[in-house]
Amino acid sequence: MQKTKRRLKSVAGGVLARLLPGRAAAITQDFTRSYWDAAASGSRAGRLVDSLIRFHLAHSRAGRDDGKSLESIHKRFWSEKRDVEWFERSSQDFETKALPHLRGPVADLAARLAGKEPARVCEIGTGDGRFLEYLSQNLPPGPAYVGLDLSAERIELNRGLYPDFEFHSGDAEDWIRENGIDRTLYVTNGGVFEYFSLSSLIELLAFIDRTQPDSAVALFFEPIAADHDLTSELDSRLTTAGEYSFSHNYAHLLGRAGFRLESFIDDTVAGYRAITLYATLEKKSPAPPEKGGA
Repeated sequence: MQKTKRRLKSVAGGVLARLLPGRAAAITQDFTRSYWDAAASGSRAGRLVDSLIRFHLAHSRAGRDDGKSLESIHKRFWSEKRDVEWFERSSQDFETKALPHLRGPVADLAARLAGKEPARVCEIGTGDGRFLEYLSQNLPPGPAYVGLDLSAERIELNRGLYPDFEFHSGDAEDWIRENGIDRTLYVTNGGVFEYFSLSSLIELLAFIDRTQPDSAVALFFEPIAADHDLTSELDSRLTTAGEYSFSHNYAHLLGRAGFRLESFIDDTVAGYRAITLYATLEKKSPAPPEKGGA
């Protein structure tokens, strides 16, 4: 029933996109902003038309080139996210909404890291750096702290706010390939890997597995679709809350990449379903030497 409804919405949105190409182009250009900034305006009929076009654009791009097209739309939005008011609101939400849920999982992670502290903690999608700062205050001492974000302007602000941390702007995948070191704990919070296409996420995890055998991943509250059956539905899909990011089966993908789950929580936080987990790379036994000929 739900699949049929989604198919009909996509068809209707496709028809409207062909009838209103200018409107479709404008929505594509600013695809994510209407969700985050509540920018919907105009008549009720106009908002319905826009939502159907947007639904069609999301589903058509998610199924194209393994989701890279939709990924690029999200990347453009976050690289251009500059308005100070939005980040101030996000900072307030961290204190009042996110932090009460984060204390327990971060304390659990700190206990698991005791005696085997990483050399580096690297937050992908660091935003205003508040979570990175919180980790530095609550994880065992010793690691260097690095924050990565697409927004160059935000990163520049963070460098002034947190001089003891290292911040870099740009694509996290590229930075990790060029600057990654072993014994790194990679961290996300509140939804970051949800913007990665399936192929990008697989490639990143595989790269870490090949080059950083003592590294780990900790994901805090990565959103997934409410009806995503993680026991039987291994493929990724779109979330349905309106942002149209990817709902990944993280446990499956991490296991496929050579990681072992140390903790896993599937819960509802602030009205949406989200995954929190900690995974380490499994030690690999060296391949036995080849037997010589007679």
